[in-house]
Amino acid sequence: MRLLVVGGYGIFGGRIVQLLESEPRLILLVAGRSLARAEALCNARTGAAAQLVPARFNRNGDLAQGRPVRSRLSPAAPRRRRSR
Repeated sequence: MRLLVVGGYGIFGGRIVQLLESEPRLILLVAGRSLARAEALCNARTGAAAQLVPARFNRNGDLAQGRPVRSRLSPAAPRRRRSR
């Protein structure tokens, strides 16, 4: 399951990431306005069972993902779009 944590490298968001990182079934998208800060938090969480993916998130723009930091989980299969 993928979970987006907006503000994931801040005080409150970082605590949420810390509480959820022990669940190996999760892919945590650690997001905020600074991709560098998101990458730094993901790199600092060395004992995480969840896959941590840094991402840049701006409410006025798009979600831009960085490279996954940990790949203990197999990559998710691409979802097929429903035909209309």
